[in-house]
Amino acid sequence: MKLVIPAFKELAFRQSLLADSQTMAYNEKWGGTIDFSKEKWQNWYERWINQEDRFYAYLYSEQENTYIGEAAYHIEKYEDGPEISIIIHEKYRNKGYGKLGLSLLLEKVFEKYEVCYDEIALDNPSLALFLKMGFEIIDQNELAYIVHKTRIDKEK
Repeated sequence: MKLVIPAFKELAFRQSLLADSQTMAYNEKWGGTIDFSKEKWQNWYERWINQEDRFYAYLYSEQENTYIGEAAYHIEKYEDGPEISIIIHEKYRNKGYGKLGLSLLLEKVFEKYEVCYDEIALDNPSLALFLKMGFEIIDQNELAYIVHKTRIDKEK
């Protein structure tokens, strides 16, 4: 598995990922699928690709020989670190790709930051993966758990 920054012409994968109702079922409380029509591509690409406070990449599986999801982070909500996001296409879930993708994303995050965060819907089964990967629940509201992970130096 590897992170691949998409070319503009490859945004059709993101469009189909966000439009897939089974993939986006975790997002039901926030509206479910997300419209990412071609009219939105240019503005989104300029805001997300090769920006200092953001990172976005597709997750490419050599085993599947295709993109299987996306991974991202951005600085907005939290002052000391980014909020992360990872989406694995529904047909590739429960095959270990979430763990691999999250590991790659964390490597990227911890090149620059000491801590990262995510908000995970209360009914999202991916919470178990995050907890196994060393995230801790630091808060909860009516919709989501707020989790964070601190970088652990390899020398310690």
